[in-house]
Amino acid sequence: RVYVELTGGRQIGFDLATDEAADVLAVPAPVVREGRMPRFQVPSADELEVHAAFVAGLKAPLWQD
Repeated sequence: RVYVELTGGRQIGFDLATDEAADVLAVPAPVVREGRMPRFQVPSADELEVHAAFVAGLKAPLWQD
């Protein structure tokens, strides 16, 4: 019925909001979720070396004057 109304179909009546529609539009209760402990990621020595080489190869980085 809603699709027909939105696409310009024939309006069946003026009672678009019924008791059933009010139940559907009710605000649901908020969901309470428990947080998880963060998992820390530590880069390996190889990753740190590759990153240092990458940063050294940058031409005129923004953080240098």
